[in-house]
Amino acid sequence: MIDRRSSLLSLTAAAAILLVAAHPYAQSQSSNPPLTPNEKDYLLKVLTHSMPFGRHPAVDGAPAVEALVFVQIVVTRDGRLIDSRVALSSGHAAIDAAGLDMFRRAAPLPPLPAAIAGEIATFVVPVQFKTQGR
Repeated sequence: MIDRRSSLLSLTAAAAILLVAAHPYAQSQSSNPPLTPNEKDYLLKVLTHSMPFGRHPAVDGAPAVEALVFVQIVVTRDGRLIDSRVALSSGHAAIDAAGLDMFRRAAPLPPLPAAIAGEIATFVVPVQFKTQGR
């Protein structure tokens, strides 16, 4: 039997990975090579692992908001999160903070696979939030 929540979570994470490549921010970072299949697989694991730790922020006095924040994470080979910062703001401080907090609460992250070289790796990960209107 397929766990519907896990399947939905994986589909959402997979869609987020695809969103990275299509988003103008990602395209503007032309000096960075495109993600390899191994990096995409790893980011899918990171998002699948991290999403349950996400908490939808309250955006005081705002109508319903759907926003995307890009969070840069730096991960060691064993999955320790050694840095995280907002690479591209959603335009809402509460949503940006929620994106950062999600990865901090989820740490340690999955370890880097052997196919990703180096002792540390840096990624920019999209995190999308939908808030309820007030």
